[in-house]
Amino acid sequence: MSTQISAETISPIMHNQIPVITTDLLAQLYGTESVRIRQNHSRNESRFVAGKHYFLVEGGELRELKHRVSQSYSVKIARNVRSLVLWTERGAARHAKMLETDQAWEVFEKLEDCYFSQKETAEQIRKVRQCTARQLIPLRQTVERLITIGVGQIYPDIWKLVHQRFGVEHIHQLRPEQVSEAVGFLNGLEGEYLAGGKPLAQGHFTSADLCALCWLWNAAEYMREHIELIYPALESIKSEYAAGFYAMASEYRMTLEDGRRILERETQSVIPHPDSAADADWRRVLPRLRRGRL
Repeated sequence: MSTQISAETISPIMHNQIPVITTDLLAQLYGTESVRIRQNHSRNESRFVAGKHYFLVEGGELRELKHRVSQSYSVKIARNVRSLVLWTERGAARHAKMLETDQAWEVFEKLEDCYFSQKETAEQIRKVRQCTARQLIPLRQTVERLITIGVGQIYPDIWKLVHQRFGVEHIHQLRPEQVSEAVGFLNGLEGEYLAGGKPLAQGHFTSADLCALCWLWNAAEYMREHIELIYPALESIKSEYAAGFYAMASEYRMTLEDGRRILERETQSVIPHPDSAADADWRRVLPRLRRGRL
């Protein structure tokens, strides 16, 4: 016999210190199918903002989340899921509006009063987010290295980027497994522009390097587009890979768009010769990178 759940009785899942809810649980409460929630997100992607309406949880964060909710009867997360979308109060409200059913609105009002109104206590935050000084050494060393290679006076801004990326107010709130992720995040900033457009003291890319990076972006976007096309078919047969394909199609879109804008900026002075064989690769990739503005 299945357990009946309701907005008044379920315990909230906490992420970044606020209550969130899974797609499956939201669908169950709203009286619809999970695929409807995912389709509404996919078809109205511009109306959903990561960090505001939802969080995409992967890697160490997902493993830690599975461990925390494993004892909750109302939350079931498949062991083989590699990514998970968690909806905030605003995200749940947007889905209720899209479904436009009496049940969805009635349930959202109850979620608003009984579920999303709950907050993590300071003690809960401390237990989940605390990291020792020794565990933070690699992160501090990375920041020091960035400063020595040319970041200069923007030390506070580097930490602010880490805080924003991981939703914390201090690096001590990072979980131990997030330290290596933060180090990787900062390593990825090398060569990018920080604090007023000042580049780090690194070597410049050659024209061939930039062309190769443009083609790398092109290949990645081509794969993402096909993942997006394949997802509905996987969802229709209830494949275990559907959730992962959905997450890749949605999350990678923003990542690749950021990369496209950077490459477009760095190649704005490139004007390929219309007849030169040496510029053939540029002529093929730039129209797609620049969205047909050549």
